Formats: sequence, structure tokens, C-alpha cells
Amino acid sequence: HASVHQEQRNNVRNLVSEANTVLRGIADGMPDGLALYLSRLLRETETALDEYAITGDFVLDRAVSRLREALDIAMVQTPEDKQSMWDKVKDLGSSWLSGT
Repeated sequence: HASVHQEQRNNVRNLVSEANTVLRGIADGMPDGLALYLSRLLRETETALDEYAITGDFVLDRAVSRLREALDIAMVQTPEDKQSMWDKVKDLGSSWLSGT
């Protein structure tokens, strides 16, 4: 597996930060448990980024992969009037996808 370059890790960090911001704004409109699950995955991904020098690609890839699935679910479960709040996260996610 190709190593995750610093720029890609920065993109993931930005995505995590943006997703945390969105989550705080819409958590009350999401199904119970989903916001908590997403929050935990965001923390797990942050930890994988912080410990990247030690744990490397595998741990980060796994965290990002789980996070991506959870974000897809969260976006679908977000009330229609707040869907656009995810736009920046989607943009960050697509730039990360194209970088791998």
C-alpha cells in the first residue's frame, strides 16, 4: 500500500475538523447513536493521524475507511434542510479520494 503523503494527511485532518463542526451543528437532528458513533470515528481518525509516525498507513487507512462509511450514512440521515452543511466535507473527501 502506498504511503499516505503529508498533504493527504492534512486533507484528512481538515475533513475531520470540518466534519466535527458540521456534527456539532446537526447532532440533535440525527438518530440516537449515530452522532456518537461518528464522533468516536472522528476521534479515532485524529488519533491515527497523530500517531501516524508510529502506526503508519494500515491504521490510518482503516480509520479513514470506517469514517467514510459513517459519513455516507450520516449525510443520508441528515434532515433535508441541513444537507448542504456537508458540502465542504464532501469536497474534502473527494479530494482525498483522488489523492490515493
